[in-house]
Amino acid sequence: MNKVFFSIMMLTMLFIVIVAEASGADFNFSQVDTKGSGCPIGTTSIVSSQDQNTVSILFDEMRVELPQYNQDNDNDVITDENPSRGRKDDPYFSHKTCAIDIDATIAEGQQVDSVEVSIDFRGMSFLDQGVQALFHSQFLEFKGPRAQSRRAKDMVARKVWRNGGVDEDWFIQSNKVIDIKSECATRGDLKAHFSLLNIIKAQIQPQYRGSEVTGLISLDSADLKAALKVKVNTSACRGNGRPNPRTDGPQRPDRPGRGHGLCPRGYVFSPSFGRCIPSRR
Repeated sequence: MNKVFFSIMMLTMLFIVIVAEASGADFNFSQVDTKGSGCPIGTTSIVSSQDQNTVSILFDEMRVELPQYNQDNDNDVITDENPSRGRKDDPYFSHKTCAIDIDATIAEGQQVDSVEVSIDFRGMSFLDQGVQALFHSQFLEFKGPRAQSRRAKDMVARKVWRNGGVDEDWFIQSNKVIDIKSECATRGDLKAHFSLLNIIKAQIQPQYRGSEVTGLISLDSADLKAALKVKVNTSACRGNGRPNPRTDGPQRPDRPGRGHGLCPRGYVFSPSFGRCIPSRR
């Protein structure tokens, strides 16, 4: 039986850099966890800055091979790219995930306005006809003060190799701003949580199984890089611990001055209210 081999390798120098950008306030990342067959224990290193505002994650290895026999995959985990549970022992299909969970502390009187996720992935691919593969990065969820939860599946980046026949250098560049508008952080309620998910999936099409098909996708640590950066933007809350109102909507016009006849017909200027009010006549 001919052996079909396919591998996706993301080796060394795969960084996730998480940066807190707070406007006039502190915002601290307290813990970062990664889990899944796409980032096994012992293959990631986490380095925090002294002020806890920056966290860097180094992935030593992200790898998928087909055919696979060690069942080191997440074929039985449902994601957008794997809508039904598959068999872990399927030699022609491998679906791996890396869940990234980030815990943070918001300063009292601050709110999270938005999260900006930027990706710059570079690598090379050699795929014969009949091999399909993809990489998908998603922002999944934000949890914040007052039990606020924003569930979403905002796509950060997605790269697809549909049917092989590829010999190229490739790159993925994407910038995604995710609107949050969190509740205001108050004493005893300062925690925030962010969830992201990276997916690597590869499969050999049925009509090519048993034939001599090979493929390779990898990162070159010599002069190519892969980076994901997350910026968290915060601002001060306004009044009674409530978030600042949105400013992207229509604005109230300036009120007319007294005695200048600028009130519309049927309205009179009220000194007590400082604006035009309907006439009682």
